[in-house]
Amino acid sequence: MNFNDIKIIAKKLYYPIFLLEDTISHGRRKKVELILRITSVLSFLTPSILYFLNMVVHLSNFDLYTQKIYAVSILLLSLWVIVIMLEAFYFSYIHLDEKKAQGIFIDFELAYTMYKMSPEDITATFFGSSMGSYFLMRCGISAEVFNEFLSKRKQILSNVNFKFNLDDNNITWEDFIASIFEQDKDLQIFLFQFSIQKKEVIEIIDWIIERNDAYLFAEWWWSKENLDHIPSIGQSWSYGQIYTLQKYRGALPMAMSARYEVHSSYGVDELKELESVLSRSRDANAILVGNDESGRLQIISHLARKIDEGSVSPELKHKTVVLLDTDSFVSQNGGKIQFELELSKILIEAISAGNIILVINNLPSFISSSKTLGVDLTTLIEPYLSSPNLQIIAISDTDNFHQIIEKNILLSQHFEKVLIKDIDTTNTIKVLENEIMRFEDSTIFFTYQSLVAISESAERYFSEGIMPDKAIDLLLEIVPKLKSLGKHLVEKEDILSLVKVKTGIPVGELTSEEKNKLLNLEKILHARIVGQDEAVVSISNAVRRSRSGIVNPNRPISSFLFLGPTGVGKTETTKALNDVFFGDQGHIMRLDMSEYSGAGALSKLIGSFETNQTGILSTMLREHQYGVLLLDEFEKTTEEVMNLFLQVLDEGFFSDNLGKKVNARNLIIIATSNAGSDLIWEAIKSGSDLSKSKEIIIDSLIKQGIFKPELLNRFDGVVLFQPLTGANLRQISKLMLDKLHNRLSGNGINLVVNDTLIEFVAGHGTDPKFGARPINRAIQEKVEQIIAKKLIDGSAEKGKGIILTKEELY
Repeated sequence: MNFNDIKIIAKKLYYPIFLLEDTISHGRRKKVELILRITSVLSFLTPSILYFLNMVVHLSNFDLYTQKIYAVSILLLSLWVIVIMLEAFYFSYIHLDEKKAQGIFIDFELAYTMYKMSPEDITATFFGSSMGSYFLMRCGISAEVFNEFLSKRKQILSNVNFKFNLDDNNITWEDFIASIFEQDKDLQIFLFQFSIQKKEVIEIIDWIIERNDAYLFAEWWWSKENLDHIPSIGQSWSYGQIYTLQKYRGALPMAMSARYEVHSSYGVDELKELESVLSRSRDANAILVGNDESGRLQIISHLARKIDEGSVSPELKHKTVVLLDTDSFVSQNGGKIQFELELSKILIEAISAGNIILVINNLPSFISSSKTLGVDLTTLIEPYLSSPNLQIIAISDTDNFHQIIEKNILLSQHFEKVLIKDIDTTNTIKVLENEIMRFEDSTIFFTYQSLVAISESAERYFSEGIMPDKAIDLLLEIVPKLKSLGKHLVEKEDILSLVKVKTGIPVGELTSEEKNKLLNLEKILHARIVGQDEAVVSISNAVRRSRSGIVNPNRPISSFLFLGPTGVGKTETTKALNDVFFGDQGHIMRLDMSEYSGAGALSKLIGSFETNQTGILSTMLREHQYGVLLLDEFEKTTEEVMNLFLQVLDEGFFSDNLGKKVNARNLIIIATSNAGSDLIWEAIKSGSDLSKSKEIIIDSLIKQGIFKPELLNRFDGVVLFQPLTGANLRQISKLMLDKLHNRLSGNGINLVVNDTLIEFVAGHGTDPKFGARPINRAIQEKVEQIIAKKLIDGSAEKGKGIILTKEELY
């Protein structure tokens, strides 16, 4: 089927409406209808106004005026009725879904868009339509940029080369847009520059169509579905009153009408399960279990909305969902007897009313609060839970459900658990699409990529909270900042820039300074790290891959295992990498893994459920989720702990003692080990190339059972550090003496670093077994000691140069 074939089908289905739209469009008819409505009402009110004026001032020709005004009123009323009839014809025609041509159906909006399109240039005329222009806006693509693309493209998609495969008898927007995208290769390349691929194309058009359909359906107020949403007069008169409960009634979040909502699958299954439980004849009580607080209440709000709209099972029709504000209840009923009497009164009234669905938010907290007053809440409410005239929805987070509710046999037998599943990225974006309806107006407009950036940033860079709450909170925080900056079109980079400011994490496009730093990373690191070419190159390459955005975002930024003798620069390399990559925002978190080598090592790190003890690693990463995690002497820890880091390196997170996720995706993880040092020494002594001996050394560590192969494979790099030679030690001596010079300069002391001093330190700090560490001791015990004496005895003065001679040093 080609483009012209689809146009023929569209014309057969909707040609009368096409003629109407070509004469006067739906948008213009709405404006005309509004004007006629107002003028008609005013024209009918005018004679009455004139009548009262005539009684006061006795207008001349009063009867003639009123006759003319009534004539105009009737004319305006007639025109208003005509416009209303045209609108009725329009809506009734376009919503006849069973109407098909040649057994094929096509949506009206798509049909009319194609009717107006040119078969000679399908891409250009589609994106020139109102739907196509709106699509480009959601992609953040201006008309000027798109027109420039059109002028430079190599091929034009026309009726001749356009093919449409009809899988069923419906021609949908998704299929049509996908066909254009797949067959116009130039368009694919162009949209790819804006991070738009086929998946995003489908999701964006779905968003637009659902929003448009929702508004059109709301305008069609006389449809059976819309009329069914109008509540019947006196439908609840047969039910009783809940005077006591009204005093403690909380507010449920507003659930957007289904007619305006972008639909997602999040919470749909849970809502169906909740309806099923509440429709039982006995023990019709449910407990919603999940960590997404707003999601739990939104599911209940959706239930309340469905009841109001009449789209629930017969057992739930005419029910009223009431949220008990437990905090208010506890604060107003501070005594045991008063608490029990008031709660019993609420339950008795609810049963007597016969149509109440009582919602108890945070049931575990309510139980704990009542216990402090000496009230056994379970025993108090248990007699009412089997009543056929009362349904209760309790709410709990996952941890407290397992600790308090699940162990309570009485509650467990009366409440059916409804577990809220975690939300995925697609549904998080749909939640955000609904949320931005509260903010989008003439001053601010969100692109699709900006919503993706909010969703991904909330998940990756904000460890506290859960999705989609984190994404919504980030949106709520970002909107006023964007408005204050005068942003009208909100794009991906606007979101990432604000996230960067908030977290200090370098996200978004690279600045020129960052580009220069990353391209010259080896040179920058070598200014502090002597030798160790393999280590510097491996680290630099991994960091560049990470910052360019091509690595897996669900893993840590980078991870390395540094192997080599002590004092060869493993820790100094870690510090240098932290300073270069993270700057002032960075933070080195160090764990001496030899301290986690015995029983209970894992509990020390992630916490213990039995003792309710928090974990050192869990706390550390929650407080500092961005920086370098240094694991010293990694080979000395237990197998359990190594398995923990196997997960961390693979998935970028772990679960603490309470089952809560701890984020490790914004870390560079460096494990250091002296394991294999003897093999490294032997390779160097024999004159072997260490890089060629690397595989042999690693195989030896695996055979000895020091590290498992699957753990080593999870690191981005296993780096061997070479023992330091004489030339290396001289360079290190100069670096350390320069540091001493800079430190003393801050106190007005000018130490002259010359060859004599360098040779002395290098000579006295040489110890192959301990690498560069003896150099630091030589500086402290010899150089600093001499300077200290000179300052005390007055032979050296601040502000003047201090030159240490051979006689003083040796």
